[in-house]
Order: sequence, then structure tokens, then C-alpha cells
Amino acid sequence: MNRAALLVCGLTLFATNTLAATRTWTGAASKLWSNAGNWVEGGAPVAGDTLVFPAAAPNLTSQNDLADETKFASISFDDDYVLTGNAFGIRDGLTVTAQADVNVSNRINVTRGQTWTTRAPLTRLATAWMVFDGKAGDTHTLTLHSTGELRVRPAATGRVVHSGGGLREVDAWIVGYWETTSSQRHTVNDGRLLFRENFYRGVGHNLTLNGAPCDEPPCDDALTLASGPLYPNNLGRLIATGGLVEASRATDPSARSVAGEITFGSDVVYQVAVTPFTGPAPDAPLAVGYPGPGTYYQDGSRTVTLNGAKLSVVAVAPFPGCMQRTIIGNDGTDAIIGTFDGLPEGSTFTTASGQQFRIAYAGGTGNDVTITAVDAGADVCGVPAADR
Repeated sequence: MNRAALLVCGLTLFATNTLAATRTWTGAASKLWSNAGNWVEGGAPVAGDTLVFPAAAPNLTSQNDLADETKFASISFDDDYVLTGNAFGIRDGLTVTAQADVNVSNRINVTRGQTWTTRAPLTRLATAWMVFDGKAGDTHTLTLHSTGELRVRPAATGRVVHSGGGLREVDAWIVGYWETTSSQRHTVNDGRLLFRENFYRGVGHNLTLNGAPCDEPPCDDALTLASGPLYPNNLGRLIATGGLVEASRATDPSARSVAGEITFGSDVVYQVAVTPFTGPAPDAPLAVGYPGPGTYYQDGSRTVTLNGAKLSVVAVAPFPGCMQRTIIGNDGTDAIIGTFDGLPEGSTFTTASGQQFRIAYAGGTGNDVTITAVDAGADVCGVPAADR
């Protein structure tokens, strides 16, 4: 190799080492990232650096005042940090290494596929806003691997896959916040996902739960859909092959989600919380189609397929006889495909609280799944006691 080639090689190695530095936070001088006195190495971070926020730093509050959207290699936290300021990008992942409560209000740009990890059961990581960075048509996969609580709010086109061990803890929740008009896919292979409110009416987000088989709650793997009645979750395809799909919880029985397709497998438990009502009946906690103007579900076949999934109903309070509640809404005129396990049309079942319901798959507008409270008296809802 000649001297010129050696010189070029040396310059390349020097440039790589210079750019790929590790910056360890102290916050000894202030909370600003641009202040060299706040970093152990004595220099402010630059693009490509690895950022480390260690335990017991003098200042656990920091503000990114560097150029907006500076892209770093990775970032890790080992204490209860609060981050504010400008947006920044991450190339190789994010880690919370200890039991900590980390809150990031900055927008985080995910510049390529990577893994975000929390490694302690009581860890909580909350990000205010996260986007998939790239050109139109790009797709990135973000893998969430957590033994604690990881809250992310992704936007723009992308894919989130949650898999890996450690999510068997009762308090280990992955909480997904979505707000976008672009198509996304979120897959839960192992663990629990709480899918919270989505305000934009877009193509919808495809949700897939590939959990372990479950006969009754609690289940190791779960997908919880939660939103208020005024702002339903707008989903694409909702496909569950195993685990628990929870449409509404006892703490929020008014939750409402609308999908382009609903398909359950026989290893799925569909759980829904219902409460008595006055006035018009509330909307179904889970439905296909959307009653408003426009076409929002281009990525779904708008069908409901039950395939012998198990049904679990939580009656929040006693229902008067004949009160009916739709638990899965179906648009159009197509029939519900299949039934819940052991519950053919017109059969009755009893909840854990002792409330008895009769199920129908041609109820509501003629093709909805409904449950009707059964009374012990004669002639209930026009059905003589002898015929019940």
C-alpha cells in the first residue's frame, strides 16, 4: 500500500472515531445539551454520537438546544430523566437500563429499523411524539422489548413490532399512542399492548395479536383497545390468532373502536365491559365500518369473523331485563361469520357477577352481535318463559 493510500485510510479512521463518540451527561453546568460543561467528555454532542444519561447525575433535567432533528446513534437512560427541547433522531435504538421513570417530550425521529428496550419490571418510558423518518414509501420496523411500561406515540408511515421475552409481568404494558392519517402496522407477538386514542380518521392501523392460546382472562398476551365515545380508535384490520382482545374495560365501558375487518381465532378471548344505560343505546365498543361520511377503511374487507373465539362479558352493574347491548357492530348487510365458542344463536350465558344474557348474531340492525339481559320473570322480551 502506498503512502497516499495509508494517509487516506488514516484520515478515514480518524474521521470515523471522531464522529462516533460517546457523550455522558452530568448536567453540572446547566440543563443545555450545547454546554460542553454538562458532559463528562468535555464536549457537546454532535450527529452520530452515542448519548448516555447515567444514574445519579447532578441534573436529571436536560434540554436539547442543538440543531433541530440532529441524528444520534443511540441513547440510554439509567435514572428518572426529563428531556425537553428540540427534536432529535435515533439510528440504533433506545434503552432504559434500570428501574426508572423517563419522560421525553421531544419529538423522536426513528431513522431506521431498531429496538427500544426497558430492562426493569417497574421501568416507565414515555415519549411525547415519535415519527418514522424517511422518504415517501420507506418502511421502518421498531421493535419494543420491555419488562416495564413503554409509552410511544408514533406517527407517519411505519411498522411497530412488539416481541421478545420479559413481557409476562402483570404490570408490563406497552402503550401505543397513534395520531396519523397514514397506514401503519402494529404486531404484538408476546406481551400486552394498550392501544389508546386515535383522533385522525385515516386509512387505519392494522393490529395483529399473535398471543399464546387463552381460555379465560387474565391472559399472558393481550391487546386492549381504549378510547372515548367521541373519538373512536380508527383501525385497519384487527386480526387476533391467540390471547386476549379487550374492547372496553370496566374503568371505561364507553370505549369505542372501529375497524375495517375483525378476525378472531379459536385461541382468542374477546372481553368486553358493558354498563346499563338510559336513553339511546351506546355505540358498540368494537365495530366494522364507520357511520360518518367518507371512506376510511380502504385496507379492510369490512367483515366480522369469530371462528369459535371465547367470549367474556363484564357487567359493570346489574342490567334490567330485556336491556340489549351491541358488543360487535357490523356494517352493511353481510352476516357475522361464525359464533363464539359454545354460544350458538339465541343461547344464554352467565357472567361472573351472576348476570344472565342471551346472545344474538343477527341482532341490532340485523347483523350485529348483541347480548340481551334475561329476567327470571315470565314473558321476557316477548319470549315466554317456557320457550327460554
